Amino acid sequence: GSAKGFVALSYVWGQNQTYVLTAATQGKLHSSFSIHDLPQTIQDAITVTRAIGLRFIWVDALCILQDSPTDKATELPKMRLIYERATITLVASVAPSATEGFLHHKPSPSYSISPIHIQNPHDPASALILSYPAPYDRRADPINLRAWTFQELLLSRRAVLFSYRGLDFIDRTSIPAADGDTSGRDPQLPNLPWSGPLFRLRDIEPENLRSVWLTVRGEYSRRNLSYAGDKLLAVSTVAEEIGRGYRSKYLAGLWEKDLESELKWSRADASYVGRPKEYVAPSWSWASIKSPVDDFHADGEGTPLEDKLGFGIVKCEVELTVPGFEYGAVVSGSLHVRGRVHSFFWRP
Repeated sequence: GSAKGFVALSYVWGQNQTYVLTAATQGKLHSSFSIHDLPQTIQDAITVTRAIGLRFIWVDALCILQDSPTDKATELPKMRLIYERATITLVASVAPSATEGFLHHKPSPSYSISPIHIQNPHDPASALILSYPAPYDRRADPINLRAWTFQELLLSRRAVLFSYRGLDFIDRTSIPAADGDTSGRDPQLPNLPWSGPLFRLRDIEPENLRSVWLTVRGEYSRRNLSYAGDKLLAVSTVAEEIGRGYRSKYLAGLWEKDLESELKWSRADASYVGRPKEYVAPSWSWASIKSPVDDFHADGEGTPLEDKLGFGIVKCEVELTVPGFEYGAVVSGSLHVRGRVHSFFWRP
């Protein structure tokens, strides 16, 4: 018999995924279809699902009508619960697209100290191998370049990662105490840049919520999106989870409670990619640009500039694309502020 529960799949779509749920394919997919018609990554995920004794798997391409804005508006707000409640999430880290698959990949670990073989003088057939593995190179796994997959990993309670270096496991339901050799480090994949408290979005101490959010935002803004209009959607489930503790209104990627500080985001580097052609977010939101962003830190000490200029927020509002889905896409936004006007000359 099969165990209860279901598997969720996190993977890179790529540009060639054509076998998806649409109004035209819905009837056929509901009746029957051959597993061999599916992209290789989904075939591999089904193989693993069966091997671990589960019957059901959730795959976005096959569980959300891809040509229906109405169905997307209904299903996307549920993604937080899907990944949180999945028995396990399969993360196809090494597959650059849905057509590539991941089970055929041969692990290629790298080392800071290459393996040293010490032969057992009493048993020629056995040897002791000593080595020191190199830190995990996240850029070597294509999934870490994609924006959508970031929140899927952060929200999963348990995950198995099929990486370039082999298998990695995350189990947030049973995290060992950080003492002894693990003191100060996250025992779950300590080499990932978003380790530590970020691996446990739930039950974050209130005083740490903002720093966690800024770390998420920074990492997320450095990832790629195929469709610029997904900028707020692809981080919406993480924002929703953090918002449960933040207890603040969410305004196109910014928290109302700390809005004066939230507005002080800045581009992370000098390479300005620009804004998308289509509307994504109001210009005062970090989501409106395609460049990586960081929190702005002013140089020097003394009275902050906003205090000198009497800066204050009068009102901030956004119009949601899907009414009631506060963490999703927006149609428009407005920001009203007060303060003294200062004249200056700008010579770029």
